[in-house]
Amino acid sequence: MMAMTRDLVAALILIGSFAAWGVAHVLLVARLAGERPRWRAPVALLVLPLAPYWAARAGHRVRAVLWCVAALTWILARLLLAH
Repeated sequence: MMAMTRDLVAALILIGSFAAWGVAHVLLVARLAGERPRWRAPVALLVLPLAPYWAARAGHRVRAVLWCVAALTWILARLLLAH
């Protein structure tokens, strides 16, 4: 019973963090698309780690940190579920 509860919580965290990560990524790419140079947006859409890097350099540090927190939460939930 305890393992099932732990797995359920980890699965919910996994799904929630992946959704938050996806939303944060799309928001960062949209923000990059509104600034120059515009070529960064499609590149950041495909090369995921570039989105928070370029966003932080452009002064959008809070969104970049949210992206990183969501990504790390997703990675930790994956590790928890793999065990």
